[in-house]
Amino acid sequence: MISVRTIICKLGGQPNSSPEIIKSYPHLDPSSGQSKKLLLACLPMGTKIDTFSVGNHNKHDVVSYAFKIMHSDDRGDLFTLSILLKKRLDAEIYKPILKSIIDKMREEQILTEAVLIKYTEIIHLGINEEKNIKIGEYQVELSPIFEEIRIKLTKPKPELKGSFF
Repeated sequence: MISVRTIICKLGGQPNSSPEIIKSYPHLDPSSGQSKKLLLACLPMGTKIDTFSVGNHNKHDVVSYAFKIMHSDDRGDLFTLSILLKKRLDAEIYKPILKSIIDKMREEQILTEAVLIKYTEIIHLGINEEKNIKIGEYQVELSPIFEEIRIKLTKPKPELKGSFF
């Protein structure tokens, strides 16, 4: 298992909004003290749209991707899609994965708060199993992204020259 938890956070676009965890898989009790610390790791102060943040929570690394969902009244909410990783994994690997999920949903015009909440578990399982995920009728191709990352991380073996006795 790569990801311990997948979290969706939101900061509403109206005045006096407060950041909140709107969905977590596996479930997280929102009243626990742990959820407030996790919220700060997933949606740090000063987060801007279309940016990544990497932080720590307890013994895990947190990778978050921030994006905006517009509403019909020309108002948008700031969201983050975050994953808690096992400590020794390279957080940089998961940035293109998170971005590709959101980009595909935006491209297919299915990026809404309701869809994110409904498919949080499927997103979590797709990342952990490194397989494609299906959101509604649409396929998000994660397998090729994971393969591309593996190729980049695999160091070529040096060519040995000379003779060895």
